[in-house]
Amino acid sequence: MALNFSERDKQSLWHPYTHQFNVTGLPVIVSGKGAWLYDEHNNALLDGISSWWVTLFGHCQPEIVSAVFKQSTELEQVIFAGFSHPQAILLAERLIKLAGNSYSKVFFSDNGSTAVEVALKIALQYFQNQGIKNRTKIICLQNGYHGDTFGAMSVSERSIFTWAFRDLLFEVISIPAPLDIKTAKETISELEDMLKKEEIATFIYEPLLQGSSGMQMYPTEPLNFLLEELQKHKVICIADEVFTGFFRTGTFLASHQLEHQPDIICLSKALTGGFLPLGATLVTPAIYEAFHQPEKRKMLFHGHSFTANPLACAAANATISLLQQPNTLTTLKNYCSKQQDFAQDLGKLKNVNQARHLGMVVAAEIENARSDYTSHLAAQISTTFLQKNIILRPLGNTLYLLPPLFITPADHKWLHETCLDVLSNL
Repeated sequence: MALNFSERDKQSLWHPYTHQFNVTGLPVIVSGKGAWLYDEHNNALLDGISSWWVTLFGHCQPEIVSAVFKQSTELEQVIFAGFSHPQAILLAERLIKLAGNSYSKVFFSDNGSTAVEVALKIALQYFQNQGIKNRTKIICLQNGYHGDTFGAMSVSERSIFTWAFRDLLFEVISIPAPLDIKTAKETISELEDMLKKEEIATFIYEPLLQGSSGMQMYPTEPLNFLLEELQKHKVICIADEVFTGFFRTGTFLASHQLEHQPDIICLSKALTGGFLPLGATLVTPAIYEAFHQPEKRKMLFHGHSFTANPLACAAANATISLLQQPNTLTTLKNYCSKQQDFAQDLGKLKNVNQARHLGMVVAAEIENARSDYTSHLAAQISTTFLQKNIILRPLGNTLYLLPPLFITPADHKWLHETCLDVLSNL
C-alpha cells in the first residue's frame, strides 16, 4: 500500500523552524482559496497568519493568477545582468512612486534576507567608494530580526536563532528599541562619541513593529528622534519593511507614519501577494551616485540567478494594481477596525496580557510573562487551534492574528469568536 503524503513527508523533507526530533505527521496542504487552505483529506483550515505573513489578499487570488499565467506564456526568466524586461521596469517605477519618490533606484533580489544583505552591503560600500574607511560600525535594535543569511543574522538579536554561529557573526552595536523618548535620548547620548568620530556607517531597524521578537510595537516619536539625530551625522538608515510594508501597519510603509524617512528600504513577503519569492531594496539618489562611478571596483558586486524574475515581477505588479483599487482601501479600513475591536476583547481575558493592535496585526501574551521561541505553550496553542480548523503559529507565548486582507466578514467574525472561546478555556 502506498504511503500517504503525511508519512512520505517525514521520510524526505526537512522543514524550516520545525523541531525534527520525533516530528509527527504534518498537515499536507493541497489547495487554497481566499483565507482557507485545504489538506489532503479535504479538511478546511483558516489561515490566521497569512502563511508566514506573505499571502496579502488570499490564496489563489484570481487577478494575480491571471497575471502570472499570462507572463508565463511570454517570458518566464531572463538573466538580469546586462538585460532587462518590462515587468521589472514597471515594478521599479511603481515602488519608487509608492515609497514617496525620495528614492531613485530599486535593486531586486530573492527574499527578505537577501534584500537586507543588499542594503547592508550598499550602506558599507557607500562610504568605501568615497574613500571614507573609518565608517564601519553598524547599529541595530535589540530583539530585532532581519533574516537568516549571515549579514542578516549579524544585525539580528543574538538568540536561539543564531546561537550556533555566535562566534562567526560580525560585530554590531545593539541598542534598545525606542519604546519611549527617554530611551531614545539616552541611546543617542551613549553613541555620541562614535557619532562625533564618524565611525557609524548604518542603522537598521524594523519600523514601529518588531515581528519575530513577539510583535513588539513602539510609537513614532522616539524613532523619529533617533532617525533625526543619526541622519544629522550622515548615518545611513535602513528600514526593514519586509514585514511592515504593504499596509501591515495601516499605511503602505510603516515609515510613512514617520517624519524622518529612511535612506534605504527593504521589501519582500507581501510584495508578490504571496505567490513567488521576490525582494526589493530601494535607495536614494545620493546613495546610488556613490556607485555610479567610472571605476569598476566601485560597482555593486552582488546578484542572484533569479533577480527580478519576470513571473515574480508580474505577480508584484498585479498585487500593486489590486492595492490601488478604491474598494481595497475600504476593505483595509474595515479589516483594521475589526482587528482593533478584537484586541480590546482579547485584553479582557484573564489569561491574556498586553493585548495590542497596529494596522492589520493583533498580538498578546498568553499568561503573564514573555517566553522564548521554544516555549511549550506555543506548540500547545498551535495544536489546540488546529483542532478548531485555524492555523496560528505563536512566537513563544505571543499569540498574533494576521489573516489575509480579503477574508470574508463572516469568516473574520468566526475567527475572532473562536479565538476568544479557545483562549477563555485554554
